[in-house]
Amino acid sequence: MYVMLGMRLRGAKALDSVERNSKQASRALKQGKSMIIAGLAESKKDHAINLLGKLEVRIEELQ
Repeated sequence: MYVMLGMRLRGAKALDSVERNSKQASRALKQGKSMIIAGLAESKKDHAINLLGKLEVRIEELQ
């Protein structure tokens, strides 16, 4: 019983870490998105905007 409880607690801590990291990644992406796009060639910007949008959605799904 004790071992099972310990595993659950460690699992919960791991999920807290994932949630915290995904929130940090989301903030970084939102803050840096325009800088990322600005640094690209014109021909690549539309594709990058599409990919960054998909990345944003996936990060939000992790939260």
